[in-house]
Amino acid sequence: MMFKIEDRSEVYKWLIFEIKKIEKVQGLIQVGSGSTGYKDQYSDIDLLLVVEEQEHVQEVMHQLTRIILIEYPESMFKIYHHHDEVKVGCFFLDNYLELDLGVWTYQMLHGTKPHYRIIYSNLPLEEKLIFSQKTIDLEKIYKEHFSKLWQFVNDGSISIKRLQYTKANKAIQVIRDMCQEVICLQHDITFDYDKKIDQVDETFYTLYQYEMNQKAMFEHLKYVLNYYFNRIPGYEKEKLFLIKYVNEMSS
Repeated sequence: MMFKIEDRSEVYKWLIFEIKKIEKVQGLIQVGSGSTGYKDQYSDIDLLLVVEEQEHVQEVMHQLTRIILIEYPESMFKIYHHHDEVKVGCFFLDNYLELDLGVWTYQMLHGTKPHYRIIYSNLPLEEKLIFSQKTIDLEKIYKEHFSKLWQFVNDGSISIKRLQYTKANKAIQVIRDMCQEVICLQHDITFDYDKKIDQVDETFYTLYQYEMNQKAMFEHLKYVLNYYFNRIPGYEKEKLFLIKYVNEMSS
């Protein structure tokens, strides 16, 4: 049965109680929407456990996994090894509640998002968690995009010509991602693009509306290109060049 808000609250309390018993954990932080009250009833639990030494990361993740699987033996889970000093365990409980639990060393700890809540700490965590808003150089972003944009336009066009629509869609997806990044950065959004994009551009979903046939795919590729170039100034020449190429490939 799907978890309810009160179930999430009970799991959270139980989890905090169990984590506090793990000797090597020197700090516990809630991140994600839960740190500000949860976005809605579907939000998961995101916690970050802080240890002092690298050798404690694996040990704590092993203890944490064991605790969860004893209580919720039917859980699905995956442990991600991001770094010798960072591991993240993702658990999908039998009531469909997701737990995202990271174990970080104090040395590696840094602010990646503006919202967090320190649950307890034996270490000075606050100074490590200050979120640094990126300085955005949009012109640099545009130039970086265009240095590789033509490759994906070319790859997508050739794939469509060969009727390789799945391969073509992968190339077009890279251009969609560029559109998303530009739009978010233009709105001073520097993280969680996927979560924010629909709030700042109500037409973004149209980049995913198309039919899987040759004519429609070529038209869609041109639509995505126009969508991108219409949002960046000073690249009309490059836009016309790429659109002309797609037109020639589609003829």
